[in-house]
Amino acid sequence: MLEGDVPYIRFPNFYEKQPSFVDSLLKAHHQELIKAEFIIIDVRDNNGGNDAVYLPVLPYVLSGPVQIPNIGTWLSEGNLKSLLAGKDPEKMDKADKAEYDYVMSLRNTMFWYNQEKYARTYQPDTLYAPKQKVAVLINGKTISSGETFVYRARQSDKVILYGQNTAGIVDGFMVLTKSIGCFDLRYPSTLRARDVAEKPIDTYGMAPDVYVSPDEDILELSLQHMRHLLKVKKTQAGGIGQ
Repeated sequence: MLEGDVPYIRFPNFYEKQPSFVDSLLKAHHQELIKAEFIIIDVRDNNGGNDAVYLPVLPYVLSGPVQIPNIGTWLSEGNLKSLLAGKDPEKMDKADKAEYDYVMSLRNTMFWYNQEKYARTYQPDTLYAPKQKVAVLINGKTISSGETFVYRARQSDKVILYGQNTAGIVDGFMVLTKSIGCFDLRYPSTLRARDVAEKPIDTYGMAPDVYVSPDEDILELSLQHMRHLLKVKKTQAGGIGQ
């Protein structure tokens, strides 16, 4: 908790903790979270991990459904080997073998997980505290899954982004690793969307709604700014009722 009982959630990455841990932590503080006028979620310096880790927090962040572009994967020989590691076609049943053969037939092509639709719609089963606001803190080291969180969160009417542009490392993601002798090469195997050439994020990252210099106290500024917005909103609501 920050000053004034403002819930503060810090995600330094999305790989050290499991989704179940995040879910249990949120449940333990559920009443505090939904009763607060606003909450702060800090993903500065978040270098990514697994998208599933942040899914439990989305019911507190989103105001409705969000659009997520359907990704594409480059099915090179090496990528196929990594993606299908541990799968033995000799031990598969008929259906799994047919699917395996189909994927192998697409070698050296870009495979889109939904050929017909540009994006899919995501919405949690429950959305909490619809009138609440959410301050999300970002910076130039918000990377990969840190950015996919921001990509979803910024579609919410509840969210205000504070900080600096994200890193812009999300148009190509789902990193694979290849050993090339003295070090390991990490490279993306997927594209975020079909139109990354026309609408890239990698070139500049995702911009905040409120820019905060790296030299400033972003926590204090976001607290003051959010309280000011809520005060103005209450004043306007009171004026309408008079």
